[in-house]
Amino acid sequence: MRQVLRAASVILLLLPFVVTGSGLLADLLLPQHWLQTGLILLCTAALLRSLLQNPGVPGFSTVLLLMASLLLLTVAFLRDSEWFARLAFCASAAMTAGGLPRYPKVRMLTVLLTVFAGLPPFLSQPLNTSLSNLLLTQISTISSLLGLWNYTSGTILTTQQGPVDLHTILNTPFGYSGLAVLLVGWLTYRRRTTAQTLLALPFALPTAALHLTCSGLLAVLASGRGLPWIPVWCWPVLLLLPSLLLLLSAEQLSLFLTGAIIPLDRRESGPTTKNQFNRLWDQMVSGRSSDMVGEVRLLDRKRRRLSADAVFTEFVKDWWFSRRLKRLPSAAVAVLTAAVLPLLNSELSTRGAAVFSLYEKQLKLAIDQQNPELQELLLRGMAAQMPGDLRGRLQLASFLWTHRSQDAGWAEYERLAQLDAIGAAEAHLWIARNAMSAQPFRRLTDQQLIRHLQQALQADQNNGEAHSLLARLYLRSGENTFGESHLRQAADADLSYLDDLLAFCRNRRRPFPPQSQIQQRLQQLTQQLASQPADDPLRVRLALLLVVVNQLDQAEQLLAEGLQRQDSAVLRKALAELRLFQVRVSLLSPQMVGDESLLRVREALRLDPTSEEAAVLAALLHLEGADFTDHATEALQHWQTAVQQSGEPTALRSLAMLQFACGRPAEALELFARLPQKRSEDAFVVITALQQTDRKAEAVAEAQSAAAPQLAAGTVTGRTIAAELYCRAQAFAEAQQCLETPAATAADSQLLSKARGRIAMEELDAIAGYPGHFKTLQQAWTPVVPEQSVQRVRELIQAGLQAPELSIRVADRLYLLTVQGGALGAAAEEALTVYRAQGGDAEGILMAIGSRALQVEQFDTALHWLQQARNSSSNPSPSLLNNLAIAIVRSQLTERYAEALTLANAAVQALPGNHIILATRAEVYLALNEVAAARQDLEAALQLRPDYPETLQLLARTADLQGNTQQADGFRQQAASLLRP
Repeated sequence: MRQVLRAASVILLLLPFVVTGSGLLADLLLPQHWLQTGLILLCTAALLRSLLQNPGVPGFSTVLLLMASLLLLTVAFLRDSEWFARLAFCASAAMTAGGLPRYPKVRMLTVLLTVFAGLPPFLSQPLNTSLSNLLLTQISTISSLLGLWNYTSGTILTTQQGPVDLHTILNTPFGYSGLAVLLVGWLTYRRRTTAQTLLALPFALPTAALHLTCSGLLAVLASGRGLPWIPVWCWPVLLLLPSLLLLLSAEQLSLFLTGAIIPLDRRESGPTTKNQFNRLWDQMVSGRSSDMVGEVRLLDRKRRRLSADAVFTEFVKDWWFSRRLKRLPSAAVAVLTAAVLPLLNSELSTRGAAVFSLYEKQLKLAIDQQNPELQELLLRGMAAQMPGDLRGRLQLASFLWTHRSQDAGWAEYERLAQLDAIGAAEAHLWIARNAMSAQPFRRLTDQQLIRHLQQALQADQNNGEAHSLLARLYLRSGENTFGESHLRQAADADLSYLDDLLAFCRNRRRPFPPQSQIQQRLQQLTQQLASQPADDPLRVRLALLLVVVNQLDQAEQLLAEGLQRQDSAVLRKALAELRLFQVRVSLLSPQMVGDESLLRVREALRLDPTSEEAAVLAALLHLEGADFTDHATEALQHWQTAVQQSGEPTALRSLAMLQFACGRPAEALELFARLPQKRSEDAFVVITALQQTDRKAEAVAEAQSAAAPQLAAGTVTGRTIAAELYCRAQAFAEAQQCLETPAATAADSQLLSKARGRIAMEELDAIAGYPGHFKTLQQAWTPVVPEQSVQRVRELIQAGLQAPELSIRVADRLYLLTVQGGALGAAAEEALTVYRAQGGDAEGILMAIGSRALQVEQFDTALHWLQQARNSSSNPSPSLLNNLAIAIVRSQLTERYAEALTLANAAVQALPGNHIILATRAEVYLALNEVAAARQDLEAALQLRPDYPETLQLLARTADLQGNTQQADGFRQQAASLLRP
């Protein structure tokens, strides 16, 4: 059996090294385990020698340790765990020692192996990390308080003189476990009891903490004072003697507390010997034998209750008076260390905020001194001093981005974004903001950007910028519902994002936010502009907001005031965009009125020659006869230069549009041919240019090519666009075929009816030689229709009358045709008669014809048609009553002036707040020579609309009649300034 024990002991001591490969051996050879390893090997060698020479008799504990060792080895093999292998090694060594007599080598081996096994990894690793971080923080804090600015990164502490790697200090053999081994070894060698050892062992922790802190601090100070020739690993060795003296002091304290109670001199022992608790203390704690103190019997003979000789209170008294005070001076150092170290740690913890303030003050000085190296050091130190407060790291990331390199700054922001803290939200937001900028450092996918922004919102749900950026992403990907939701949340969080929400609602025809919010934003921008009138971008934002809420006149006035203060490219561009926006709105109407659109596009070309939109709108207006030859010179030069330099599609398209708008269709076609892809607007211009160059077959082919995808879409909207394309090529039969489709809804039916009416009017204009709206403003146009086309004209007028949206355009053609008289005029009147007989909106058409005649000052004709409109309506509109009153007065039918006043009064009663109707009644009062009443109406109209020229002209007449010539001249000048293009 002894031979089996001998073989098992040797094998089980070696098996853990075989199971873990080199892992256990490498762990034993770590610097922090050198002392344990050396002493374990020495003790194990001595025990094995004794075991091989004189093996003991195996008992129950030996068998139990054998089974535990085998079980731990199995677990270590299955889980590949070094910690279980350590436990198996400890069990094997304890089993070996258990078969030998009890003497110091056995006890020392058992304790050393216990220390060597340590805690499980899931406890030891975070504990070691926490202790290391605490030591590094204390060293850094003390160095900072001494004026040595630094920061820590891992185990490296960097100062202005350079880095100091504290890894060798933190993992020195004379660390926590090393000093514990020395203390246990010494106490075992001195044959101290287990109780005395356990009482002294906790002092190894503060001693090691003080030892390592002082070593690290001296290493840092030596580096800062120019002593780099002393290796860092030497400092724990140099400070070992004071630490050992502190451990000896802990031993004296342990001996003071655990000293024997019963005196060795029996004459002095007296009653203390009788107390069984005193005997128990001396045997179990002080380490005396039973021969010296006697047998311990805590229970009486019947073992039912405490013996009469066992008195605990007497034990406490005896213990107190038996202490040897001569040990206190030696133990004072350990007592002071145990008391002062917690206070010192608490003080250093509270000094963290003070150190942070010191770094902030020093950072301001470094910024003033323009010392980027010191700035970086201080920022890194601030980040390390307050790891829970990410302000320092955010400042560091911004500094690295600006002064070091964008790679370093981006990497720091990414590290911050990986943290699970509120401050990391700023890092997520910065990354998303940069990636979505015009020149991003690194492009991210939409999903990555959304993830960053959502994590930013987790920290602050009211982050307006995060909501705004998310809205941009969702809208860009077509997720309009999510985009609108985030836009509204951004506006709720910050009113500065209300501008984007209003633009979205206007463009997508979505419900606007509450008026209170809009007015609050308007008030906010107005106040900001009042305090900063020279802030052009602010003025532009306010103007755009006014445009969104349909206050176009105020927006125009705001931008004009800014240009009067100072000519600015920003304001000129904004005013040009406003003009073009107004033109876009006017193009949506069925009929153009006046030359405002033409003048606005000309002004936009002057304000911003680089505007692509201005070039497109100029071409679209040229389809209606507008000429830009003398107003696009600067814009043509700009785009010609752009085409020569880059040849990009945008430059080619803009130059082609301007060439077409200046009446050079051939040049425009050459440029369009170079475009890789055409837009829908390009097709209309190309077809018209082909028509103007007598390439009609090509125009039809181009129309067919552009209409094909629209027809393939299968929608009513697509069919109407295809029909308009064919109309441009004057292929009216094909255009009508495009609209031969059943209407699924009432909206589709209305859209098709309007498209058919427009096709009819386009064909009518083609037959009559209509030159375009803007040509007719320069020179009166008279329709010229061949006799064989008269019947077709009547049919086309009837078709046009079926679309109420085209009433103004149809009325204009009816007026021109009826004025011409003859067969053409009779055909037009016949078409109107048929329309009235079919129950059509006769009032609207007749009033439109009369109003058209009124515009060209054909008052008798206007009176004729307006009177017919009134006769055909049981409830005439205020507009009809107003125009009829004007026609009567301007026809100078004095006998009907009273009737005109009655009509004007009825119109005012129907629309009391309309400035035009008030001005009309004032004109009637002037005709009746009731100057005071006219003046009252005109002043009321002026308050409603101060910039209406006719009101000012009538006020000038009134002032003349009242004899106030100076006031009359002032009104005339105001009217002339408003009429001036």
